Amino acid sequence: EAFKIEAEQDMAMNKLNDTYRSAMETEDWDAWIAAIDAYTAEYGNNDRMNNAKFDALLMKKDKKAAYAWANKMVLGIWNNSQALNALAWGIVDETPQEMQDLNFALKLATRASDLTLNKDPMILDTLARCYWERGNKYKAIAWQEKAVQYMADDEIGTSIQATLNEYKATLANVDE
Repeated sequence: EAFKIEAEQDMAMNKLNDTYRSAMETEDWDAWIAAIDAYTAEYGNNDRMNNAKFDALLMKKDKKAAYAWANKMVLGIWNNSQALNALAWGIVDETPQEMQDLNFALKLATRASDLTLNKDPMILDTLARCYWERGNKYKAIAWQEKAVQYMADDEIGTSIQATLNEYKATLANVDE
C-alpha cells in the first residue's frame, strides 16, 4: 500500500513537472497554479509547493495575490529563521523590483534575526539588504557591520564584507 501511494505521488510529481515546463514555455501561469493547487489538495501542502505557488503568482505579475499567499505561507514557517531568511532574500535579491514588497521582506528578515538573537551573519546581511533597498542607507550599514562581526573567515564572510564596503562606497559617493 505504501509503495502504491509513493508511486502515485511520483507520477503526480512527474505530471506536475511537465505542467511547469509547459508553463515556462507558454507563460500559462494559471495552469501552473491550478496544477500546484490540485497536487497539494491530493498530497498535502509543503514548503516546496508553497514557494512554487508564490513564484508562479509573481511570474503572473499578480503582486496582490502573491503576497496574500505569502502571508499564509509564513504562518507555517514563522519560527523557522532559515526559511524566513530565504523568502526575504528571494524578495529583495531575486524578485523584479516592481514585484517586490520590501516591507514584507523586512518583516520576515526582522523576525528571522530576532529568532537568532541578531547573531546570524547571513540573516543580518538579508536584514541590511532590506533596509538598503528601502532607502534606509545608514541603518543598512549598521546591520551590515553587525553581520561582519559574526561572519566566518570564508567565501560568505568575504561576500558580507564586500557588501559592507559597497554600501559605504555608494554612500560616500552620494554624500560628496
